[in-house]
Amino acid sequence: MKRFTETDIWDKEWFMGLDASCKLAWLYIKDRCDCAGFWDINMRLLRFQIGFDVILEDLERAFEGRIMVLDNGRLWIRKFIEFQQGTTELNESNKAHLGIIRRLEKNGINYEKERTYQAPLKDLPRVPSIGIGISKGKEGVSKGEYNKSFLEFWKEYPKKKGKGAAFLSWKRQGCAKIKDEIIKSIEDHMPEWRAKGMQYVPHPSTYLNQRRWEDEIGTELNLSEPVAPKKQSIWEMETKLKHINERIEQLRSKSPGSHCDLRDFLKKEEQDEYAELWESRQKLESKIRKAG
Repeated sequence: MKRFTETDIWDKEWFMGLDASCKLAWLYIKDRCDCAGFWDINMRLLRFQIGFDVILEDLERAFEGRIMVLDNGRLWIRKFIEFQQGTTELNESNKAHLGIIRRLEKNGINYEKERTYQAPLKDLPRVPSIGIGISKGKEGVSKGEYNKSFLEFWKEYPKKKGKGAAFLSWKRQGCAKIKDEIIKSIEDHMPEWRAKGMQYVPHPSTYLNQRRWEDEIGTELNLSEPVAPKKQSIWEMETKLKHINERIEQLRSKSPGSHCDLRDFLKKEEQDEYAELWESRQKLESKIRKAG
């Protein structure tokens, strides 16, 4: 599908303030949305395509005022129609406009109201980098910004990932006032996390955003007898990797050649499967290297 592209976006303040992961996500969503600017949210596929571990919350914060996340599982780029059509006026007698109008109605968008909407002119806040940081701190927040209460939480939390995102969540949730309660919850959850091999410890920002310190401690495990995670042998992992590679090749064979975009020849569920297989393959290859 061919469409207009905004070549001067690289000079705009709000876009320059984004990190690499959100810039790529914006370009990907603009390319993959339909003619009315609606994108069926598929974060797994997006992460696979852009190579960054972003979450929907990052995009909502980065593109504040420029997108709308709908209850039906779609994301809408608010000014997409105006940019592509060169006008805010839609005419039902125009066949190109008719499809857009129907999509707007289907998704419950009052375009008459949206026509007068203006995205915020202020620079959007910098989103913490999920991949390679650009500012002084790895996650896009300079080291001096972290306050004492957050650093105490960070010291106790077992998963040290996404420090910048976690700090923003810490401030947004007002966690400094209940720091002791949160740290006590971490201590209470540790036996259960250890019993499950530490593989179900949520990312710090997820833990804070979802107020996971309020979760009840699971009772399904006998925590007095920690369960050691079952280790796969190298042979088992290599066998599984072989099956994954075979399935990946089956999906790739649906494309007539390497010059073609594989996504154009796969159904949506096959795209999801391909992304999941690719992710599993990378994890298995990493495990095999470490085991070897």
